[in-house]
Amino acid sequence: MLAHRAHAWRPRPVRRSIAGRPNRLPPPVLAAPLADSVASSLHTLPDGTRLELLTAGGGRGSGANPAPPSRPPLLFVHGSGHAAWCWRERFLPHLAADGWTATAVSLRGRGGSDAPPAGARAGGTLASHAADVAHVMAAMEEVYGRSPIVVGHSFGGLVVQRLLLEAATGAFPSPSGAALLASAPPSGNSAMVRRIAAARGLWFSARLTWGFISRGYAKDAATARLMFFSDALADAEVERYVGLLAANDGATPVLDVARLGNETPLPPLGLPPPCPGFVLGGDADAVVDVGALREAAAWLGAGEPVILPGAGHDVMLDATWRDAADALGAWAAGVEA
Repeated sequence: MLAHRAHAWRPRPVRRSIAGRPNRLPPPVLAAPLADSVASSLHTLPDGTRLELLTAGGGRGSGANPAPPSRPPLLFVHGSGHAAWCWRERFLPHLAADGWTATAVSLRGRGGSDAPPAGARAGGTLASHAADVAHVMAAMEEVYGRSPIVVGHSFGGLVVQRLLLEAATGAFPSPSGAALLASAPPSGNSAMVRRIAAARGLWFSARLTWGFISRGYAKDAATARLMFFSDALADAEVERYVGLLAANDGATPVLDVARLGNETPLPPLGLPPPCPGFVLGGDADAVVDVGALREAAAWLGAGEPVILPGAGHDVMLDATWRDAADALGAWAAGVEA
């Protein structure tokens, strides 16, 4: 059983919920190109906490886009202020139509997942979230026959980086691949925030910081656009996403940013990395700058990051979402064998 502490990993552990029922993912869902065909389920962790999973696609694909048997599934991890829904809107149905099995998880306290204990300052730490994701990852391997490619966005990318450090030591199983989308770098967010303030001014930086503290992204479209979306995204889409951000914004944040310095900077991953890596972001991102993307790519041993012109922070929802999804899919196709 994968507990929330480092220990020797035992392949294919038997996991049971606190009710004694086997803890398994549901059977694969047939590929479906429409968002309303994304299936929802709950994954029970060793301590009984349930995490929301949204899944689209069948193990080998269907219809005009059958996937080869060697294709790994995809597991998406959201960042601050978000939940699994942010992948459901565009990426899950699009990638399922291309023959991928794609699952998104809501971390503790987010979306349809159980909340952390009363009084908790955040849903968890990098270490505890990484352990939760590793538990989901192992369950997916049991269902699909192969460890997933794990994809992290923003602070979810830091969770994936922590998971890779544990995988490199053998404490966690290794994913088939790791992709970081608009991800915070291994050094954390302090240097990145200083660079953004120097480049865009203290007033812009203050508005951005207050947007996170006040959760303004879930209250008005102007703040949400400033933080997450480019000017190219239609006003109606921004308004719709504000509603989804508000509806899925739990009482606790993903991470306690004030204490993030206790876990960052992350130590070097080392070479060779435990799996192939990929980094992507946008040059119009107000939260994660290109310098952070390059730092993450160097840490991961992934070569140069893919920089999408005009893309904002939420690359999976912004006007260029299809370019981001197709770039991810093209890279992941090379991980199949």
